[in-house]
Amino acid sequence: MSSISNSSWCTAENSSNESIKFIDGVSGKSSNLKVFYTVDSEIKAQNANNDAQNCQILLRTNERIEQKSKSDSRTVCFGKTLQFVQEIKEFYTWKVPWIIILLSVVQVVVYFVACNVSIARLTFNPHLKTNIWRYFTYHSVHFNLTHLMLNVVLQVLIALPLETTEGHLRVLIVYFSGVVFGAIGSLLFNPTQSIVGSSGGVFSLLFGHMSQCTLNWRIISYRSFRMTAILLLFFSDLLFSVLKHIYWSSVEPKISFSAHICGSVAGYFTGLLVFKKEKRRRSPTEY
Repeated sequence: MSSISNSSWCTAENSSNESIKFIDGVSGKSSNLKVFYTVDSEIKAQNANNDAQNCQILLRTNERIEQKSKSDSRTVCFGKTLQFVQEIKEFYTWKVPWIIILLSVVQVVVYFVACNVSIARLTFNPHLKTNIWRYFTYHSVHFNLTHLMLNVVLQVLIALPLETTEGHLRVLIVYFSGVVFGAIGSLLFNPTQSIVGSSGGVFSLLFGHMSQCTLNWRIISYRSFRMTAILLLFFSDLLFSVLKHIYWSSVEPKISFSAHICGSVAGYFTGLLVFKKEKRRRSPTEY
């Protein structure tokens, strides 16, 4: 009887121990779950905080990059502006075309001030061909006011871009080459005709543009346009001269074809000799 009771008591004790262990196990698992969830929530919170910090860092980085890019773009723009200004200074330094202005002033003064005796001494007279100064001075004498104004306006318009780019001395040489060879051509082909006016110099300047285009054909701006304008002006003058010779041959002043043509040829070849050849392309704004 006692053995039965002892065994039953042992059994009850074991079962109570097992139930205690079971309860302890369940409470341990629940506590582990709580710890796990707590750690997990902390990790998630930390990750969220890190993500927020990373977003802020990324935004700041983007702002810095944008600011730097704007600064770089301003620097590049400023650098290009300085480069452009340097090119302007190098190629387009303004030179007052005082040579052609001075020549025009002399022509106007001679027309309004000079007396008949002075005009006779300045005119190119083929019967006085040994007077060397006449080959140079006849350009300052004009037949009437229309003749004067036409030549002055044309020579200023044509010479201005040449003198500002090629310099005073080169343009002066080209101009007087046309004047001198215009007189020589008139002497050869019209040995009895006296000549006045600066048409030989005007046409030498006109074809000086052509020689400048020839020297710098690959780098000069608007070369085709300039060549077309030169040829149109030359052939329009030639056509007018032919029509005047046919229909108004008795009207003064008569046009000297030889002076125009010889002045043009002299201006072209003299320009090839004295004008400079550029090494860099000019800006389209120059011409």
